[in-house]
Amino acid sequence: MKLLIALATALTSSAAMAATFTFTNHTHYVFLKNAQTPVCASSPISSPCQDVIGPEESEQFTIPSGGENIVFSANYAGGAYFGFYVSNQNGKLSVDTKALNEKYASHNMQGSFADNTLTMSATDSPVPVVYGTKLALHGINLSGAEAGQGEDYMTNLGWWIPSYEDAVPYLQTGANTVRFPIRWGYIDESNEPGAYLDAVYAEVLDLLTNNVTVILDLHNYMRKFDINMPTGGNGGPAPVSPDQIQQVWTKIATKFKGLATQFDGRHGQFNQLIFEVMNEPNQMDMGRVVANDNAGISAIRAQGLKNLILVEGNNWSGLHSWLQDQGYGINVDNIIPSKIYDPGNNWAVAVHQYFDKNYSGTDATCAGNDKFATDLAMQDFVKYMHDNHLRVVIDEFGVPNQPTNPETCSSDVGTLLSDVNQYAVPLNDQSSGGFIGWTAWQAGHGYAGVDALTPTIWQNYYKNYIK
Repeated sequence: MKLLIALATALTSSAAMAATFTFTNHTHYVFLKNAQTPVCASSPISSPCQDVIGPEESEQFTIPSGGENIVFSANYAGGAYFGFYVSNQNGKLSVDTKALNEKYASHNMQGSFADNTLTMSATDSPVPVVYGTKLALHGINLSGAEAGQGEDYMTNLGWWIPSYEDAVPYLQTGANTVRFPIRWGYIDESNEPGAYLDAVYAEVLDLLTNNVTVILDLHNYMRKFDINMPTGGNGGPAPVSPDQIQQVWTKIATKFKGLATQFDGRHGQFNQLIFEVMNEPNQMDMGRVVANDNAGISAIRAQGLKNLILVEGNNWSGLHSWLQDQGYGINVDNIIPSKIYDPGNNWAVAVHQYFDKNYSGTDATCAGNDKFATDLAMQDFVKYMHDNHLRVVIDEFGVPNQPTNPETCSSDVGTLLSDVNQYAVPLNDQSSGGFIGWTAWQAGHGYAGVDALTPTIWQNYYKNYIK
């Protein structure tokens, strides 16, 4: 895949020696002109982000003479702000290509400037992706496709949908898996439902082609939020029915059927595309959770697909609360082989675990390590895995990106991921019970919350636990 940015210059003959050029963007990224604040990362259509050059767009600019310049900055790819200056010195345009390449190197791109043309290109070969010998899957969540609300989102699909390039800084340092959350409402309630799934399909194909395993996650909390409503993990509309789950997963599985079989068996005889029925069911009857999980499995298997399917439990699928009854039933008694029915016999459990004080991923202070270890109750969870011969993925977890107590956060991460490695099993082992992988929350160029993942957080907290 080639990424090209062209600056074609037409110099005027006036004394001012202004220079006019055209910026053409053939990348996945949105470029911002003279953006001053990171608010652009969360809203491409609000001030000060009106002047943007999206994918496959062009715009003409004029720079006065006398050392003036325009700064073009890419949106927050992987949590890292990067950009470059186009300067005019007496009618002659210039770009600091050394700085440009330093900033873009971690995003699998390189730049050159000659004859008033700036060209950005991706490296021809994909980033090498390595699958662990002890723990098969380790990676990140790429947020964006599940975000936003309303038809404005559909207008700005090029901004919101995350891409392979967003994952590159993590793939270069050990990640091999991307959890890709999507939103139900965009699938069947927008004016252009086909455009949404087409956009998601294109990015999932790009990841799979570059040897990345993808977990396609329906990120709706076992509820259906109207397209104009913000989604959220704390209540909302009434829980959906098994029939509704069957219908939406029939649409998704039908769309992705080709990819689900195309990338089979390239890494240890498992398929690179994994389906996750629903993110974080909560505050509903446990029987409804089980019935809906089974409905999703049934819809996927009805398409003849053999891919691994992940199911979550109630109570936001929290690892720390897996054995607790919060008034709706207990996961440990319900997310078990005798109640989850899979005719393909290839399902696993997905759990989540944040490290802040209430384990919600919303606070900047991590729980004390003694409290965290006690609340985690790992030995009881290990017994659950072993007794039921269950494979488990921790596919959403994370530290605050600016923690108030970083040493405590690091200790909490060590407690969790050391146990994950200790109780790891091969991905296709359906007899022992144990962990098969993890994906940290959340990277992507359109998100900057307290739990946003950056390459620095990845390096400091997670990378060393890849085995």
